[in-house]
Amino acid sequence: MDNNNPAGAGKTALAPVGQEFVAPDHVLPAKNKGGRPPYRRDERIAKQVEAMSGYGIPRAQIAGVVGICENTLRKYYPDELELGATKANAKVIESLFRKAVGDGQGSVAAAIFWAKARCGWRETQVNEHTHQLATLRRNALSPEEWAEQYGHAPGDDRIDG
Repeated sequence: MDNNNPAGAGKTALAPVGQEFVAPDHVLPAKNKGGRPPYRRDERIAKQVEAMSGYGIPRAQIAGVVGICENTLRKYYPDELELGATKANAKVIESLFRKAVGDGQGSVAAAIFWAKARCGWRETQVNEHTHQLATLRRNALSPEEWAEQYGHAPGDDRIDG
């Protein structure tokens, strides 16, 4: 036996298991898994997803633009979908706030909107009713019953007096 080549080195002998012979793992050919390779997150796409989410574009359309299904979009970009809208809202609110506390054009309208949205202010209109409403009956009155109850024929709105 050669010292440079110990017994069995470099050989691919089959190992017995019960009645069968099974090849060692390093001898078996690699399995062809086939199909599409797994999706990998991309930071450029993450920024695009966040921006489109902030603009209010529906998730199905975002997925179509970036070329993945909606489930993959939700799996790999959940933070971007959530934070995109929040960041966009923050920018709009910041702009509104600057206008509301400023003196420029639109500052009064912005301040009124802020007061309604954030402070609970309401524009109310007071309606005073001076007429008493007639009660509704489940069954309509016949013309004879009407005349007996109200003293005049239905549709005759004259006031006796």
